Amino acid sequence: MEVVQYHSRSHSRDHVPE
Repeated sequence: MEVVQYHSRSHSRDHVPE
């Protein structure tokens, strides 16, 4: 669950597989 990481940073290149 790295949603927080991608949410914190620009969710442009950091795509998290839900």
